[in-house]
Amino acid sequence: MKLKNLKSFMKNYLKKKTNSVAISREFGLIAEKLKRLTESFQNNMDKIEYTVEFLKSKNIEHDREIQKQIDILNKKKSLYESAEQSYYLKSISLNRMKDKKQQIQSSAEHLKFNLNDSIKTIERWNKNVAQGKIDGWNNSDLDCFLQSIELGKWSKAFQTHGIRPDSVHRLNLKELMRITLDGVPMTFGEAKYILLCLKQISEEKSIPQTPEGDENLSISKVNNWTILDVQKYFIKQGKTSIGNCLLRKQINGFVLFSIETEEIELLELNDFSEITYLARELEKFKKKIIPENFICPLTKKVMADPVMIITGYTFERNAIENYFKSQRICPVTRCVVDDINLRPNFSLKRLIIEWQENNS
Repeated sequence: MKLKNLKSFMKNYLKKKTNSVAISREFGLIAEKLKRLTESFQNNMDKIEYTVEFLKSKNIEHDREIQKQIDILNKKKSLYESAEQSYYLKSISLNRMKDKKQQIQSSAEHLKFNLNDSIKTIERWNKNVAQGKIDGWNNSDLDCFLQSIELGKWSKAFQTHGIRPDSVHRLNLKELMRITLDGVPMTFGEAKYILLCLKQISEEKSIPQTPEGDENLSISKVNNWTILDVQKYFIKQGKTSIGNCLLRKQINGFVLFSIETEEIELLELNDFSEITYLARELEKFKKKIIPENFICPLTKKVMADPVMIITGYTFERNAIENYFKSQRICPVTRCVVDDINLRPNFSLKRLIIEWQENNS
């Protein structure tokens, strides 16, 4: 019985052992498969992580590219807005310019119309002046004359006082000084200047114009002294009261050079001594004035050796010789000079010597 049981036990044991080995083998195969699956899974996970990181980096780059495009669009937008604003401002400016152009054209038409009338008046006045025909003047002629000598403010005063334009040259100094403008009478200087200019016109001479400056006390220079220049001259002579009086009387150089002795009392100086001084000073002053033809156009000084060139003008010999070394053009006429031979001007030299002896 025992042996039978033992055999049965051993049989079952061997059977179980065989089954256990098979199971172990099966488990080994399963374990091997699990290991391979685990390795494959791990590899797949690594690939997934790499893919995720790659996608993240691509997404960042994509975001940067998008932001860059957005910035470019914003810049273009700002440029467009600036251009739009500039265009708006330019359109406003253009409209204003068009309005201004229309105003200018309108003003130009108006001025052209007035200018044509003025030109006709001036042409008629110049024709009368050229012919010395003051007798044919009308109010427009008188106004043109006063405007040309910068005394246009007195034009209405002449009409107010009923003075006929064609008889204004017949008035004397005192009659002109009775003319008033807003209750203020015409000064001695203004009245004298008007008479002198009218005399120039009647004698068919031009009214003095401002010449080029020179160092000498020439006639043209004195003629074009302003009232302030006259005042400064007498202040330098130590006669401030006379200078101020001449300033009040509007005495310019042209008038000063033409004052007669009997007219000095009309200046209303402070006392007889000033009248005497001014009369004596004017006499000396006129002697100091250098005649215009004594002065060389190049040196602006009195000529010592005057010579004439082919154009008829006279110059200091040394000055014109040096001038012709660099160019062959007349300094006065600006014409080409073919003949540079110099001809002594003996008659002018004699006059200069006589003038120097009389004023030495």
